[in-house]
Amino acid sequence: MRLITIHGIGRTGPNYAGPLFASLRSRGRDFVATPIWWEPLDISGIRWWPLPAEWVADLWLSWSWVFRKRREKILQLIREAVEDGHNAVVVAHSHGTWLAIQALRGGPTLPLFVSLGRTSHRFGGLLFPGHHEIRARTWLNIYSTSDPLSGRIPEDHLSDVGVVRNLPLPLAHSAYWHSTLVTSAISLFWPSPTGVSNEA
Repeated sequence: MRLITIHGIGRTGPNYAGPLFASLRSRGRDFVATPIWWEPLDISGIRWWPLPAEWVADLWLSWSWVFRKRREKILQLIREAVEDGHNAVVVAHSHGTWLAIQALRGGPTLPLFVSLGRTSHRFGGLLFPGHHEIRARTWLNIYSTSDPLSGRIPEDHLSDVGVVRNLPLPLAHSAYWHSTLVTSAISLFWPSPTGVSNEA
């Protein structure tokens, strides 16, 4: 089994998913870790903005014609990591969920797709049209009651799991990779070698 992770906007490092990998392995889950990571854009001329410049750049990356080549390179990284998809679990956080959906739309059926802190349905339909067009036998949506950027997604094929974390923003939105509650949920839905989740 391959476990592919995709991070959201903001400055991060290539080991962002390390706590999740370690926690899942401690629970007996066997996989080849494939974290998708890209260097944030360096726009030194706008460091004075209220939001970190890389946040602004990555958001612009989503829609801007100017950054279409960079965006396509990231989407291609995701596609190449997934390959045929039948033996791959994809875990995407926040904005990375949107990138994953764009990359995998109409692609192979995944045994498990996990969205962490994904933009809630009331925003997602406006910002990310086609957000539901991904093929997965199980789509596990994990959100936090402390994170107003996340929420339930009213789709029939989704399994919504709320993670209660009494953390203020922005900590709540970035805490998913370190949460044992997240690990427990993913481990519960982890596909068996026969392709069926371990959910009781």
